[in-house]
Amino acid sequence: MAKKTGGIEKRKKKEELARTKKSSPSSSPTKSERGERERTKWRKKRREIELKKVAEQLEQHRIREEAELAKRKTENQKKEFRKRQEIFEKVFQDAESGQKAVENVMSDYRESRNAIKVQLYTDSNDFIQTQQIEKSHFNAAGDRLRSSEIQLSKLESELKKTKQIREEYYQDSMQSWFSRFWKYLY
Repeated sequence: MAKKTGGIEKRKKKEELARTKKSSPSSSPTKSERGERERTKWRKKRREIELKKVAEQLEQHRIREEAELAKRKTENQKKEFRKRQEIFEKVFQDAESGQKAVENVMSDYRESRNAIKVQLYTDSNDFIQTQQIEKSHFNAAGDRLRSSEIQLSKLESELKKTKQIREEYYQDSMQSWFSRFWKYLY
């Protein structure tokens, strides 16, 4: 209870000082005015200290907000990076599958090209063999034709001889000695 009465007494003293200060405006400083100045100094200091604390709290709050904003920003950047990485990996996988598809097409092309080369080689060999066979047939036919021409020329010469003999026979048969000779033989 003593504390409560002590607090009330201090308040009463402050009120009296405030009343006396209002009622007695004097130009010379007294003890009460000096005490009042000291109190105002302390109040100012307290207010400055409180303002500093508030400023520090505001600064800390601002720093926390900036840190939180930076944290959110880094998290967003991480999310964006992950998204971009996923897109990159997807594009990379698509590129790899595209490359494999191109490699498959190229290997199919090479296989078909090689098959065509082999087919052309065998066809050209067959064509060359066919040409050689045809050439040998043509040569054989030419040889037969030449031999036939030779035989024909021989036969023509024989025919000429035969015609000549026949004409000679007709001429001789027209002559009288020939008919007599034949009569004599028969």
